[in-house]
Order: sequence, then structure tokens, then C-alpha cells
Amino acid sequence: MRIACVLIPALPLAVELLERPALRGQPLIVAGAPEEAHTVLACSAEAAAAGVRSGMPLRSARAFCREGLFLAARPAIYHARHERMLDALAAISPLVEAAEPGCAYVGLDGLVGMPRAGVQALFPDEGAAAVALAEAAEQAIALRPQVGVAGGRFAARAAALAAPAAAPLIVAATDAAPFLAPLPVELLPFAEPELRRLAWLGLRTLGDLAALPRTAVAAQFGATGDRAWALTQGIDPVPLAPRRPPAELCDQLTFPRPVVEAQAVIAAARHVLIRLLRRPERAARAARGLTLALTLDGGGRWERRLTLHEPTADGDRLLRLLAARLDGASFPAAVEALTLVLHDLCGETGLQGSLFTSRGRQLPELRTALAQLCARFGRPAVQTIVGVEPWSRLPERQYALIDYDPSTSHGPFA
Repeated sequence: MRIACVLIPALPLAVELLERPALRGQPLIVAGAPEEAHTVLACSAEAAAAGVRSGMPLRSARAFCREGLFLAARPAIYHARHERMLDALAAISPLVEAAEPGCAYVGLDGLVGMPRAGVQALFPDEGAAAVALAEAAEQAIALRPQVGVAGGRFAARAAALAAPAAAPLIVAATDAAPFLAPLPVELLPFAEPELRRLAWLGLRTLGDLAALPRTAVAAQFGATGDRAWALTQGIDPVPLAPRRPPAELCDQLTFPRPVVEAQAVIAAARHVLIRLLRRPERAARAARGLTLALTLDGGGRWERRLTLHEPTADGDRLLRLLAARLDGASFPAAVEALTLVLHDLCGETGLQGSLFTSRGRQLPELRTALAQLCARFGRPAVQTIVGVEPWSRLPERQYALIDYDPSTSHGPFA
């Protein structure tokens, strides 16, 4: 399958610069949310030149870049733009796989080709399809992505990273290995210790690794090394995993003014939950999970998810579980809006009962079923454990299995 990678490198930074263009050219560091232990979410080229990297603790980032300008992360805004981009791409192709924020893979099968008997492709070639994807994403989020097309995710992403914003980069199937050869090994799915080992071995580029025997790489790095060697050859057989429309319902409430009390959030959640349960598309369907997402003052995001043992449409039960999760919670900032999502809607509204509850009603039914099995197979179909020599020191002599006869009153179902 030919795959297009639609990529906006460092989406958080791109969003911040879109809203504050005067900051361009400065060493910018977008700081992660408090629950991420204050790590670097994205940084500008100027900060990267000073040694700052994504995922680095802020303390280290400050040490590397004393002149850096630190911006508070707004994950709710970044997530919303990423979802809008995915929706825009899905309007062109149903084969859209979501990756990290700002990145998506799109399958081009069926979109590109010459007209055939009664079949008209949407685009004459891959370049036209890639341009259409870029324009759709730009129209949705006001940011122009880079697009690369190749025969797999890895090569397509590498092409997108190398592509200018003005035009897509198309890598033919026969050109994948030569195109990848001069690129750095840091693109491979290796953890930091493995990357250091590659550096110690003098392997700097994908071509250096591709020149080694596949068995030698697998012996050094295991299954990850075997897959990495195949990627350097342009071999990426794992198919796309297109996102499916979620079986969920979502509703939102914006507060007239920001609130900080958990009780106010619970009251708002009750109001939104009642609205969700009354919607026609929820009829005769129960939820297996519930997510509460709060948009904080300044664009931050606070989220809690509940996974239920049994699907339910009982609003009181859902609210009790949510209130218990919020009991004593403190928010990093005032809450501006609340979003409630019912997950994994299904038609299973019944509860799984216990086998041995209501014994007076169920045990006669069990005895009848066992008698029918015995008649069907001509022999007892169930065995029971009985004590033989409980005083024996040998466990195998203490108990024995015997056939259970439903016609008698003996056995575990008596």
C-alpha cells in the first residue's frame, strides 16, 4: 500500500507561533503539563541548537538554554487541532491512522490511478492526492503540513520530514532504500540506550545499518533490530490501522465564569450527563466508560477516565462514580469548560448474575439440565469431588472424582 504521511512538526510550537508570530526566531520552549512532570513538549530550532530536546526535563532545558523563553503548554488546544486535521483527512480517504499530535498516515489505495472500466479515481497521481491532503489540513487548522508519500509509514514519515511545505515529496518503491540511506539512525524506533550503542559502533546513518547482515543486527538488538534493518531497506509490511468512528457520545458545558470548586464541577457534570442520557442516539445503549475533561484557564487540560466493570445507563450510578473520583480533587487552574464523554456504547444493558445466587430457583433448573445431558450422552457428563481418606497424608488419597448422578440428592447441586 502507498501511504502518505501528513506531518506538522512540533505541532504545539506551530500553534503557539500561529497565535503569536512576533515570537518567531527566538529560543522557544513549550513546557509540558504538570502531570507530565514539567518536561519539554516542543522547542524551536534556536532552542534545539542550544541542546534542548523534546521530553527533556525543564531543569535540564533551563541549564542548556538560559535565554530560552518558556511557554505554558495548552494540550486541550493542540488536541482539538489534531482532531480537526484528522477529520479533514478522513473526508478524502477512509484510511486515516492517527499518530502523535500533528501526524497522520493516509492510505492512498483507491484514490490514485487512471480511469478504468466504470471506475474513476479521485486523483490522477500521488502528487495531486498529496497536495489535496495538505490543502484539506491547512483549511481545517490554518497550518500547512509537510507531506511525504512512500510504500510504508517509516519511509513516508522520513519523506515528510524532508519535504518542503510548498510541495510533497514522493518516494518511489524502487527508490526507498537509496532515499533512506543518508538519513540519521535517530529516525529508527530505537530507545536511547540502543541509539548510544549504534553510535559506539560507528553507525550514524540508515545506510550504515542497512549495509550490515540482517542476522548480525538481529543478534545485537533482537526483534527491534530486525525490524529496524527491514525499515532501512524500505520494507514496512505492517498495514495501516485506520481509526474507527468511536461508539461514544460527547457534550460540553462552558461556565459563565471560571470555577475552582469540585462541587461546582460535579453539579455541571450532572447537568451534562442528564443531557447525554436523554439523547435519542443513546436509547437502549449502555456505556462501558466515562471521561471527564476540563479545559482550564490558559488552555490547560485536566482529565479523568472511568472504566466500568459492567455497562450501564444508570445516570445516578455514573454520577456517584464520577463524584467519588472528584472527591478532594484540586485543579491546577480555574475551570472554564467541561466535556463529558460516554465511551464504548453497546446494547448490553443486562447484568451478569452469579451462578449460585437464588439457589432455591436455580438449583432445580441445574439438576434438570444435568439430567438432560446424561440422557443425551448416555453417561454422566459431570463429576464431583468426594472425600475418601481425609486423614491420609497423601493428597491424592484424600479425595476422588466420581460421576455425579442428578437423579440422586447427592452432589454439589443438592
